Amino acid sequence: AFQDYGLYPHLSVFQNIEFPLKVRKIAEGERKKKVQATAEKLGIAEYLDRKPGQISVGQRQRVSLARALVRNPRVFLMDEPLSNLDAKLRATMRTEIKKLVTSLGITTVYVTHDQIEAMSMADRIAVMRHGDMVQVATPLEIYDRPRTEFVADFIGSPPMNLFPAHFDGKKGIAASVQPFADSLSGEVADRASSFADAQGQFYVGVRPEHLMIVRDGVEGAASANVDFVEPLGQTTNVYVDCGGHKFIV
Repeated sequence: AFQDYGLYPHLSVFQNIEFPLKVRKIAEGERKKKVQATAEKLGIAEYLDRKPGQISVGQRQRVSLARALVRNPRVFLMDEPLSNLDAKLRATMRTEIKKLVTSLGITTVYVTHDQIEAMSMADRIAVMRHGDMVQVATPLEIYDRPRTEFVADFIGSPPMNLFPAHFDGKKGIAASVQPFADSLSGEVADRASSFADAQGQFYVGVRPEHLMIVRDGVEGAASANVDFVEPLGQTTNVYVDCGGHKFIV
């Protein structure tokens, strides 16, 4: 994680923050002013005399940011800064970094494989696959309207359910979504023509929270067998098999 690799353990917090200024041969008096001002801005002024090993992980993270900030950068690049932390500390540091970046007002490019980090921290997300940018949008737009199957499966925990569907333009604006319905109209059908391939095949995506379990006989319901129940406290995920189609409610 950058809070470890970016700091010299034998130097004090002050010296770590000061180092890039010394390399640039900034005058000593100016260096002290910049270090002090930056440390106060990030709330670490009281730790300036300590070594990195004498402060917490969160404080080391702030020192790393201070080292970058003291050079007056226009952009921060953070490459998976939380990947080596445990789940509890990761959640805490997500909040810390988001608050710091917001208060500093500096554009930040944050690289992560963790979709929770992306959803909770970003103003805009760029989803990459094999070096290509698949979709760029706000977190909510990517969650509600993923552009591809890959994005739908990657963003969201549990992921979006994908159902095979068929569009038949000869019958007017109509679409069938197995195993739920022989015919659909409205927004699904309207959008089908632009998503369907040459054979009229496409997928309909439904988030697990938009499905519900009901009694037999309810109009529009499909029969399914429960494969597995996953209680998580706040929510419970039910894995079902509906005519050979497996999905999560």
